[in-house]
Amino acid sequence: MHPSLKHYLYVSDTKVDMYYAQIPQPLLAGIASELTLDLKVLGSGVSTTLKKEQTQETRYSKLQVVVKYLEEYMSSDIGWIDAPLAYFKGTLPMFWGKLPTRDNNKMVFFAAATEQTLLALGGSAYHATRPIGDATIGETSSELPSLVSLLAEELQLQPRPPDREDFYDEDAALNAIEVMTRQMKGTAQHLEFLAKRLAYDPSSLTHGRIRARAKHVLFGTPIYVALAE
Repeated sequence: MHPSLKHYLYVSDTKVDMYYAQIPQPLLAGIASELTLDLKVLGSGVSTTLKKEQTQETRYSKLQVVVKYLEEYMSSDIGWIDAPLAYFKGTLPMFWGKLPTRDNNKMVFFAAATEQTLLALGGSAYHATRPIGDATIGETSSELPSLVSLLAEELQLQPRPPDREDFYDEDAALNAIEVMTRQMKGTAQHLEFLAKRLAYDPSSLTHGRIRARAKHVLFGTPIYVALAE
């Protein structure tokens, strides 16, 4: 049975290539066969000698293999928005746009909320496969730099300074997510995603906080984001 066609907005080639390279060969062969994919083509990687169409085909085929591996062989590590594990997935209306930084072209964010959780996903704008959405955060939170620092280090855009243990404050980053998700403006789209968890506060009072959070706050970085069927 062939997988359904997806309209991808974002695919993290960095994560896909990293995870793909770690799949044991026997499992890789079995998954490729099940998906009717040519393992020789996938194994060749994204070569500059390939035509653009072939490169894109390889990109999305490798993503299919990685997602199937994670969902079948690492399912115990995948949660959902209201109960995230090392990875989490979901489908819901989301806003997305450029993350306000000194260079607006480097990072993008996706934001949404359930009845229990405020969610933000962040990633490198390089991996966007379509024109970036029109969402804006509004007034910038004073804690946004901590969120940007956390994401920049994860994406290897900005290394942690050797003498700065306080390079970012996770609680401040989660505070920024609270603000940005509540101030979000723009066009919401019904999206699905699979993401890696970066930070999560499931409780109402943490880190000696005086003010209780109204909702759980979750921050991750996507492996992929696509229009929901």
